[in-house]
Amino acid sequence: MQIRQVVIRRFRGIKELNWIVPALSSVCVIGKGDSTKSTILDAIEYALSPRWRISITDADFYQCNTEEPIEIYVTVGCLPTALLPDERAGLYLRGWRAGRIEDEPQDESEPVVTIKLTINSSLEPEWYFYKPTGQPERRISSKEREMLGVISVRNYADRDFSWGRGSSLSRLTSDTSHASQAITDARRAARRNMKSANMPSLEMTAKQIQDLAAGYGLAPQHDAYKPALDSGIINGLTALTLHDGDIPIRMLGLGSKRLLSVGIQAASIPDGAILLLDEVEQGLEPYRLRNLLRKLRENSGQGQVFMTTHSPVAIDELAGNELFVARNRGGVTTVDQVPESLGTTLKSAPEAPLSSKILVCEGDTEQGFCRALDAFWENQLDGRGFCYLGLVSVVHQKGGGGASPKLASQFCQLDYDVALFIDGDRSIPDERELEKQVTIVKWDDSLNIEKRVCNDLPWRGLQEVIDLAIRIRGEQAIQNSVETQLGIKAIDMSIDTWLHHKTEEEIRDAVGSAASKGGWFKDVQKGQLLGELVANYLSEISHTDLAIKIEHLKTWAYGNHT
Repeated sequence: MQIRQVVIRRFRGIKELNWIVPALSSVCVIGKGDSTKSTILDAIEYALSPRWRISITDADFYQCNTEEPIEIYVTVGCLPTALLPDERAGLYLRGWRAGRIEDEPQDESEPVVTIKLTINSSLEPEWYFYKPTGQPERRISSKEREMLGVISVRNYADRDFSWGRGSSLSRLTSDTSHASQAITDARRAARRNMKSANMPSLEMTAKQIQDLAAGYGLAPQHDAYKPALDSGIINGLTALTLHDGDIPIRMLGLGSKRLLSVGIQAASIPDGAILLLDEVEQGLEPYRLRNLLRKLRENSGQGQVFMTTHSPVAIDELAGNELFVARNRGGVTTVDQVPESLGTTLKSAPEAPLSSKILVCEGDTEQGFCRALDAFWENQLDGRGFCYLGLVSVVHQKGGGGASPKLASQFCQLDYDVALFIDGDRSIPDERELEKQVTIVKWDDSLNIEKRVCNDLPWRGLQEVIDLAIRIRGEQAIQNSVETQLGIKAIDMSIDTWLHHKTEEEIRDAVGSAASKGGWFKDVQKGQLLGELVANYLSEISHTDLAIKIEHLKTWAYGNHT
């Protein structure tokens, strides 16, 4: 099964969403916080889950207005054969072709069915087979919804590791009728000093889980996986749980439990089912997350993995066309597929699409410089730094400074608010056109950042630049670099003495050239130190291009937040 369309009306923060989903076996929704990513997954789960009761309150209605009902429509393709007869969904089949939903299936189209969930002020959910024309809505049973095989993997639950009623382990056990007897045997065994009970089906399932776990990068730490009575659980069917040797699996670390829970639940559903994972990266180290994503995509078959993420690692691992950017504007949510041509863009700065605003920096010096400004403004504005704004600064990791204008333009195509922080000596193709989309912060007089700083700081500030460079690179290296640019030898490192040989303008130009060519500040940390130095002088140099452009950057970043 695969989802072909999601329509949501008046559910939580979504007043309206109409999303046609491409035919993909892996779909990952990304976007900044509060873009309603998790709400979309919840809506899909509520509409397709076989549960007959869902927990709904007045707060789940858009703006808590219970007078207008919640409506969720999920259209599903790659249908199981058992759903196709007329007495099931046959009379409600629709068509899906080339990204369009048709009211009637055609020879060239894929048969799909639309499940409608509606909840009014009574808070009682009602599920229907839905077709816009020709057929009255018909209630759909939980058994019919169960045929869709949808399962939502949220935070791991300890019940995932127990042979409870309806649990994933019970579904994996070939002789499910044996579980109840095994519980009885286990309790008797407990009364006989915890001697082994006869549980062949459960032991076979435990071995299956151990093999499955190996594929996800997990191995037993103590002994083999086995079923055993959990002494920490007193009552109920869930007392029989999966153990690693004598240690209950529920005692593992968060990441291991999350990984094993996903694996068990994915293995327990039929081939071709839909697996929903909110925040797929939760509790996982980057290498484990990459492996999980690969396993899920390998095993999706004719089914579908539907997930959300806040992780740059996941964005880097997934293909560009598997990523969809969610946005919510005034209650209207849109979900746009990342064009294939922009896939490499996201991989060059994978943290960027998770933000509200993107500051594209030409290089590491500029990014470090902006980090210093972030800290300076955060201190000025009662803790409202870039994190408060949802702003992230990025550098193109593969294309260098020359690729930064294109990177900024591509993020604009994805409808982000973008600024470009770039040296004045850097050529920008179609700069006037780019200015219509992007806020460009670029130094006057074709100067790079080092020359701009050295030209505009007060005289004592220029001396501080020299002193900072000496602390970073050592006095001899800085002296050699400056001597080369000044054209004089045997200078000391006090710039006042250089005035006996050169003008102030010549000295500023020489220091700026030495800093640029010598790479004094050519990494993020050193750029940040330079930015901290400059920030201390901003109130004194408000008339300079350096301060004016920094204020321009601040105006873009903060807007009305200052």
